[in-house]
Amino acid sequence: MQSNSNAAAAPATHALIHQTRRIPVSLGKASLRIRLEAYYSLIAPETLTNRSEWLGKFDQIYEKYGGTHQGERKLSSKLAKKYGTAVRLLLAKSAESQQSSRGKEAQDGLRNEEWYQVAEGQRDSGELNALSRNFDPIAMLRAPDDAVYAVNLWMNAGGMILDNVDKFASYLPLDDPQHREIRDAKTKLVATTKHSIGNVEKGGGKTKMVHPFDAIANVLDSGPISVLHRLRKKRTTVVVRYVNAIRGTLTGTLIAFDKHMNMILLDVEETYSPRPIDNDGEKSNLELELERRKQMGNRGTTNTADETGTGKLPAKGSAGNAGNTKTREMRQLLVRGDMVVSVYEAIS
Repeated sequence: MQSNSNAAAAPATHALIHQTRRIPVSLGKASLRIRLEAYYSLIAPETLTNRSEWLGKFDQIYEKYGGTHQGERKLSSKLAKKYGTAVRLLLAKSAESQQSSRGKEAQDGLRNEEWYQVAEGQRDSGELNALSRNFDPIAMLRAPDDAVYAVNLWMNAGGMILDNVDKFASYLPLDDPQHREIRDAKTKLVATTKHSIGNVEKGGGKTKMVHPFDAIANVLDSGPISVLHRLRKKRTTVVVRYVNAIRGTLTGTLIAFDKHMNMILLDVEETYSPRPIDNDGEKSNLELELERRKQMGNRGTTNTADETGTGKLPAKGSAGNAGNTKTREMRQLLVRGDMVVSVYEAIS
């Protein structure tokens, strides 16, 4: 079970640790039965009063929900709706199931029912000492915190506190079915790097490292994005925009790009117009378009009233940027793909 009560979190965690040392969590029928019995002993003990009736009911439950992760999740949700979420059924996790197939718990399905039974010395012993051979986990779950800490003085000794049962798996004895080794993060990173696509090319008995920029470009040589592949390492002009207006142009050497049209340019020359803003801090789309045409020297600007259907120009007092075109140079620039309007080869 997984308790949501903060007050019982610490004792419940230690109880669950000792339970899982004797009851491996798997998709086996016996494992689900013993987990359900532990759940009902806390939520609805009357369900377990008649043993034969309970076993018959469990056979129906397992036939409908058992044997799969999806089925156990449905069963847990159904129980939570009926009895609440103060205590939840402990589920077999996918990672644990995969580990079982690698040999850690491969024998779980072959164990008989006796292997899952609680030892006679533990059943209803009322022993709260977690280090005792007669430790009663159910009694610890039901006991108040003061009684638990009074018997288990080592709980107050300090040290690392594990916030969930799953993290305790690496501290269990090596012969415990729930034991798991902690994989070295550095080893995992090296293995991932070695198997990453496009990082290495093998041929002629030699391993040649491929630059990430080349690896990305080599797989984007077809379709609409192929124009960037063709312009790579050439002087390229990129038209960029504001949210609702053209900003200007960037001219530089294209050295890298991706499928989202994010680009890296070297030796960049930018010609742009500052965003037009009036005294109120905003302009309509029509006024922004009129300003853009004036700034870019559009030939149709002289007849904008006829083209746009209105003779109104930006209101007086607006901070018009007509002729306020600026130029700057940058050594390197990252261009976001969502700001790109068009791309073409720069004219010498």
